[in-house]
Amino acid sequence: MIYSFYTSSFYAYTLFFIALITYYILKKRPLLEEPVSFALLLYFLYFVISPIYDILTKNTTMGGVNLLSYYPKTQLISTIGIVSFLITYEKTNITLSKRPFHISSHKMLINALVWEFIGLLGYFIWTRKLGVSLFVINPFKLSNAYLMLGETSKKATGYLALSILFLVPSTLMFLELALRKVIKFTHWMVFLINFTLFLTRGVRYIILIAAGSMAVYYLKRTQKHLKRSHIIILTLFSIFIFTLVSYLRGSPSLSHLSLNTAFLLSFFTSSISLFKPTAAVVHYIPKYHPFVMGETFLYTFLMPIPRIIWPQKPYPAFLKILWKITGGRFFGYAVPNIGEYYANFGIPGIIFFMAILGGLLKVIYNIYKKNAKNELVLMSYSIFLFFIFQIVSRGYFPQVFVQSVYLFAPLFSLYIIQKL
Repeated sequence: MIYSFYTSSFYAYTLFFIALITYYILKKRPLLEEPVSFALLLYFLYFVISPIYDILTKNTTMGGVNLLSYYPKTQLISTIGIVSFLITYEKTNITLSKRPFHISSHKMLINALVWEFIGLLGYFIWTRKLGVSLFVINPFKLSNAYLMLGETSKKATGYLALSILFLVPSTLMFLELALRKVIKFTHWMVFLINFTLFLTRGVRYIILIAAGSMAVYYLKRTQKHLKRSHIIILTLFSIFIFTLVSYLRGSPSLSHLSLNTAFLLSFFTSSISLFKPTAAVVHYIPKYHPFVMGETFLYTFLMPIPRIIWPQKPYPAFLKILWKITGGRFFGYAVPNIGEYYANFGIPGIIFFMAILGGLLKVIYNIYKKNAKNELVLMSYSIFLFFIFQIVSRGYFPQVFVQSVYLFAPLFSLYIIQKL
């Protein structure tokens, strides 16, 4: 009886959630290239498909707690957040004036080579410190090697690991040079090296951002349009690559490769299973721990300090709570950004920060529309469009902020070079 009450309440809120998104799409008809389209797709997967699958399979337990009774509340506050997000997205009209930008092929080549070298060197040093090959065919081996060093080890640092992100914008620069018919062969050589590293690193968001930004930049730069058949082929190919990478992350060796229906379903559900951790946060805060009152955002100022310098640097309470309620650590447990906003200030926090996010995405889209032929803007927007995946799915602002610095620093250096 109780199970029926909670499921009925959840489905009622979910129907409203679906109706809200459907109404917005039919009324506003956002383009696929708009950030709101990508964001709504992610929220639909995380807050509709994922919890429904949990309920149908009776898999609503996490950390030893059955969270079904918190599913309706979690869905309700998520819907409130989406409403706030969409309102500010539609009401925001801030943009920048059209600004021409063109950097010479010579300067772009130098900049691309510098960041390619920095990215490869940093990643090479990191893998050497771990004692594994630069091209780790099985990411499971890399993950284990990293964990065995310990979180405060001076032999490895996440800052070196993140240097692989420098290769994303550098690849875009080489693509631009190839389109200018400057170094076409070199571009393909760099492309193969970088994407081999992205794949063997075994981190899905890096592959998504790298592949997605390349595709968007190429299509927009050459003003080509995809046919429906091309979209289907690319989607199927992307699913295959993500599936393979996910399997490699959890397989002890390549000899155990065995793709089947059960694995594919497990991969898909585990990739979008972010509603349950969010419900766990709603269950735990403020019942067992007070709201963290902006701690995750303030920690952004402490996070850049390496543990090599400050070995005893404290972890924010939010991460400790997350480890506790999800029953694990180091294994990718996360909550969407809505969960982080709730943990900080409750429902008012969701309303405020989702409004900020909606406004931010609209501003960035407006700048892109006004400067679509600006090479620097197009590169930045191509990366940002897919970086939304990290913003939404990994609700931990300090981490998202640091990753954004790595992704956009090479492009910012292009701007500085042009000014100088």
